[in-house]
Amino acid sequence: MAALPFWRRAANIVFRASRWTIHTVLLCLTLLASILLLASSFGDMISPTVWIVVAYLGLIFPIILILCLLWLIFLLMTRRWRLSLIMLITFLLCSGRIWRYSPLHLSGEEPITNVMFKDGKEMPTPVDTFRVMTFNTKMLGSAKVNKKQTDIPIMDMLRESGADVLLLQEYHFSTDQKAYTRERLHDLIKEQYPYTDFVLNYGSKTTQGIAIFSKWPFKVKDEIDMSGKINYHAGYYILKFKGREVVVVNCHLSSNAISKENRDVYREQAKHFEVDSLKRMEQGMRQLAPSFRTRTNQIAAINRYLRE
Repeated sequence: MAALPFWRRAANIVFRASRWTIHTVLLCLTLLASILLLASSFGDMISPTVWIVVAYLGLIFPIILILCLLWLIFLLMTRRWRLSLIMLITFLLCSGRIWRYSPLHLSGEEPITNVMFKDGKEMPTPVDTFRVMTFNTKMLGSAKVNKKQTDIPIMDMLRESGADVLLLQEYHFSTDQKAYTRERLHDLIKEQYPYTDFVLNYGSKTTQGIAIFSKWPFKVKDEIDMSGKINYHAGYYILKFKGREVVVVNCHLSSNAISKENRDVYREQAKHFEVDSLKRMEQGMRQLAPSFRTRTNQIAAINRYLRE
C-alpha cells in the first residue's frame, strides 16, 4: 500500500469508505423496513392505550407491505444476499398476518348438503354453513325511510342475501306511521327473517342504532353498555341453530369523529399536493388518537361482558 502512488492510495480509501457507507445505509434501511413490517403486522397485540404509534402503523399496513416487497426485490436484484435473507425472514415471520389480510383460497370445494338463496336464486352451500352478513347501512340510505312514497333498495338486498343472520349498524326507522316505521321495515323481510331485535343509541327515544334480523330464534337477548359519545351500545345474542347455540355480538364502536374541515383537507391533498394542507392533514391524523383509545376501551368492555 505504501508503495502505491498517493492518488491510488487516496482512491482506495475513498472506495472502501464509500462501500462501507453504502452497506451501512442499506443495512439500516433493511432493518427499518423489517421493524416497520413487524410492527404493523403485530401491532394489534399492543393496545393503543399503551403505544398509539402501532395504531397508525396498522392503518398503513398495505403500504408498508408493498414497499417492503419492492425493497426485497431491489436487494435480490443487487445481490445483497445477507440483507435479502433478513427481509425473507421478516416476511416469513409475518406470513400469517399477511395471509390473513390478503388470503388466497386454494382449497378444493367443500361437500354440499343444503341450499340457500342469494339474489333470489338458489345456490349450494357447504356443510353446516352459518352465514353472517354485517352491514353499515348509513341510516338505510339516509332520509329515505322518512319519505312516504319511496323504495328501500337496501332492504331488498338484505332479503335476497341468503344470510342466516343480518347484523346492521346505523339502522334507522321513522316514527311517522305513514312512512317506514320499525314494524313496516321488518315486514319487508319478515318472511325470510322472522326474528329481530334493536339496540338504540342515545336512549330509547331515538330512531337510530343497531339491528339484528335472524332466520333462527333467540335464546338470549341482552345489551352491552360501552363508553363513548356516539354508537356506544352493543347487542349480545345466543341463537338456536340446528341444535346448537351460536353467540353473536353486534356492535358499532365510536366513530373517528373526523371534522368536515379535516375531510376537506384530505380531499384537497388527494387532488394536488400542498405543504400547508399536508401539515393540516397531519394535525387531523393526530385527532384519531382519542378515537383509537376510545374503541380500545369499548372492546375491553365487550370482552369483560363475554368473560362474565
